[in-house]
Amino acid sequence: MTTPPVPTAGPAASPTPQPVSGASAPERQEHTLTAIRAHHQALGEAVVEGALSVWESVDRLTPGSHQSELVALCEREVLPHAAAEERTLYRAGIDLPAVAPMIRAMLAEHTTLRDAVDRLAAAHSPGRIAGAAGALGALFLSHLDKENDILLPALVDAGVDLAAVLDGMHEILGPAGASHGPTHHTGSGCGCADGADGCGCGNRADTVGDPVGADRGEEPAVGRDR
Repeated sequence: MTTPPVPTAGPAASPTPQPVSGASAPERQEHTLTAIRAHHQALGEAVVEGALSVWESVDRLTPGSHQSELVALCEREVLPHAAAEERTLYRAGIDLPAVAPMIRAMLAEHTTLRDAVDRLAAAHSPGRIAGAAGALGALFLSHLDKENDILLPALVDAGVDLAAVLDGMHEILGPAGASHGPTHHTGSGCGCADGADGCGCGNRADTVGDPVGADRGEEPAVGRDR
């Protein structure tokens, strides 16, 4: 079996600039955009590397460990990232006419992403494992491109203060891009300090609100029971 045409994650991301004390609102907005995109780059590279490792292990007829590693990566980082977006970025834009259609489309892709992770976890034959890994990598990179190139600029144009919405959100900004505000730890606590098992910042009580649709009795796109 040959290596699949899994999309590459693009050139390596530049180091995330640290916020400058006393920066203007446009500077904070630009810093936040840069941090989001840098974190997207890192996540995309990790998923692509995992998908390629699965394919290479299928060639060697030993896909099991790489398959489970990619599933674990998605459960530990990718899906919490998506859930945090729903609580913050998507929540901030769902009632804005210019942004709402894109938010709904991205929520649908979060459901598809969750299903793709489940399909990879459930795959048993080498062909199905390889196919599920390649599909997951392609879907995630396409999703990140839409967020970077379409959704984020639309939110900025609509007047959303990304720096305020995402203050301290390591799951979206990455550890280099997040800064803890005075009310950051008002929720169930943050696991950022250990850096090993992801970040609990998405659970803080002072985020924009509940996941999109929660006030209408809907479940979030990410985190539903399998």
